[in-house]
Amino acid sequence: MLSGNNQDWVGIYKKGQNPAAVTSQAYVYTNGQTAGTANFPNGIANKGQYFAGFFANNGYTEITPRKNFYVEIKSCIKHNVGCISCRWNSDC
Repeated sequence: MLSGNNQDWVGIYKKGQNPAAVTSQAYVYTNGQTAGTANFPNGIANKGQYFAGFFANNGYTEITPRKNFYVEIKSCIKHNVGCISCRWNSDC
């Protein structure tokens, strides 16, 4: 469960990565919210398996189970999808 601390954060990592040992693909702070949506407007450039990790107080203690997802890059004309959203709530 998210603690509601202003320094809790959501980070995106490649499957198999150790968050404490590598830089995240992207991250956002929850700003004390215990439910909401984290938007990653730059998206992820490379296809593959990733996970969203939820971390406590600007550290690497994971406070909810990881949320796994897959990114598939499709070629599109006149359409660019780059935003990734991650939702959480106090029931996680």
